[in-house]
Amino acid sequence: IYARLKKPMQQAGVTYPPKAVRLAVFKAERRAELWLPDSQGRWKHVKDYAFTASSGKQGPKIYYGDLQIPEGVYGVDSMGLSKEYHLALHLDHPNEFDRAMLELDGRDPQFMSTGINVHGGAISYGCVVIGNRNIEEFFLLAYLAGKENTTVYIFPHDTERLNPQFKQCDYCPVWYGELQRLLSRAILEFKR
Repeated sequence: IYARLKKPMQQAGVTYPPKAVRLAVFKAERRAELWLPDSQGRWKHVKDYAFTASSGKQGPKIYYGDLQIPEGVYGVDSMGLSKEYHLALHLDHPNEFDRAMLELDGRDPQFMSTGINVHGGAISYGCVVIGNRNIEEFFLLAYLAGKENTTVYIFPHDTERLNPQFKQCDYCPVWYGELQRLLSRAILEFKR
């Protein structure tokens, strides 16, 4: 696995093993970007991973079974082998923002999905699916950096990095504008 990562990491000028790992996910483009810090702690784009499966559309995950890939900034709370998906990194969804919006809407917490992963395979029920080969690379780097130093940013689509503006979503909840403001600030961390 390291042999596949060596050249793109050298070209990006990042150190190995990494001290931290970021994955920027763009739902509309069905693409994820791997970012690692250089020796001065500046984030560098290393490579892209194409989705091997996708589900849902623009907008947040509202309830279990809606097939939506959530949008937001998530940590990794567990990592492991998966009988169905090769390897999986389980995200801390719902995060603090998701739980606050769940309460604001008066939705029953038992209907909120907690099974959101970045994983291999080729089927999605609301997860970020990047295929077996790609998940091996991301999993290795996340393992070396530690799950506490691994962050997954999930955006509705890619946007101008210096002046990010996301597309309006007429069918999304009223609080979606606030989520877009949070994501606009988060995407600035990925300036090229």
